[in-house]
Amino acid sequence: MPFSSHHCLGGWDAVPPTRSADLGSVDVPTSRLARNQHERGCAFYNCCFSGAGELLYFARPGEFESASRSFPSGIDVYSRGGFGRAVPARDRLLAIRRSAVPAEAGWLTAETVVSLTLFAPSNFGHFLGNGLFPAFHAAWRFGGAALATRRDSLQLLLGGRAFGNASQLRAGRCAGSQGERGCHGAGGSGADPALVAKFVRGLAPGLTSRRVLWEEELPRLARAERGGLLCVRRLLVGGGGLSFSTALGTPPRRPPLPLWGDFIEHLSRGVLGGEQAEPPAAVLLLKRGRRAPTARAGAELDAALRSALPPAARVRRLDPAAMSVRDQLRAVAASPIGLTPDGGISLLCAFMPAGAALLVLGSLERWLWSNDRRVRAFYCSPEEGAPRVPCEGGSRAGSVTADCYEAAAVRQCVRGVMLPRAIAHAAATWPLEREEFWKRVGT
Repeated sequence: MPFSSHHCLGGWDAVPPTRSADLGSVDVPTSRLARNQHERGCAFYNCCFSGAGELLYFARPGEFESASRSFPSGIDVYSRGGFGRAVPARDRLLAIRRSAVPAEAGWLTAETVVSLTLFAPSNFGHFLGNGLFPAFHAAWRFGGAALATRRDSLQLLLGGRAFGNASQLRAGRCAGSQGERGCHGAGGSGADPALVAKFVRGLAPGLTSRRVLWEEELPRLARAERGGLLCVRRLLVGGGGLSFSTALGTPPRRPPLPLWGDFIEHLSRGVLGGEQAEPPAAVLLLKRGRRAPTARAGAELDAALRSALPPAARVRRLDPAAMSVRDQLRAVAASPIGLTPDGGISLLCAFMPAGAALLVLGSLERWLWSNDRRVRAFYCSPEEGAPRVPCEGGSRAGSVTADCYEAAAVRQCVRGVMLPRAIAHAAATWPLEREEFWKRVGT
């Protein structure tokens, strides 16, 4: 069997090649790579997982000669940025074997496995933007559209504290079990295992038709092989700087996202297939927890949206927490206009059709929407100095829960400025064959 090999790509602002840091190799001091870890993605070929839980790298002659037994990859496999918190590095350790891959080793059938180790996959936006999009982008960088858009060629490998216990997450259990080890409280990540399971089941099939792998199950699968090894033909690690959490920090890192539209369209096709979209309707997303309008404010926003649209137009209020992922995507897939709080919930609106207009109550995700070629975003942030009120549930214990607001904080911007602009944009760009939504619109 062949020796392993590796190939690394620098990201949008990668450190130029020097004698101490060759961008074509990770065979350099880890301290040097640490400066550049956000901007790198690497492919390791013909690596194997052992029954003891090691990741084995079968080095070719001349590779990693300074390392005796193992080396830290120095690559961003743990989504860094930490949303303003100090997140310890979690570099994957590769154990060196100076021989060819044993002939009796077992192999995964997928051409490429993408390793995801997220910091906080606790809402739709985190899982989509910090996990699946970097996975899609990494596959595109190493194999082009032919790899990234072939659902049978990719397989996802999930690991890290935020994903918790694999068997419980796969089953969607753990709801209400915040103190259980190996469940909600396993690593202190704060991720809700029931939500993680919901996103894995609902979104991952849009990227891959193969079952999701979990780090903790690999030793057992390896021990079941005759040679005690389970090997992957190509293992991709690192998001290449495109995990959304890298947009935070000092100075902020905000690379362009040229593949975002391709990713959304591909994922939508994978999840919904040829399923017929629902009748066109404007959507108002509801959110509980941080940075959200209160229920009373939500009712006023609903009334403002309805009064600004023609009588024939339908308006639908969505509570994503109470819906399956498929139903969420179906609901927005035919929406010419949407209104949403900012944060992770707003990323659901990326699945609105091309030409749609979105009014976002905040600007937290403005970097994303500036890269979206399909949906035009308008913004109404709560007025500076407007009173903040306790949120109405949904935030986890210990987090800030007094940053919600009443309708007065956004009323003038929504009613008098941005909502009319958003509606005018949607009316001008919405496909003519859907003109029944705009009957009697008078524009």
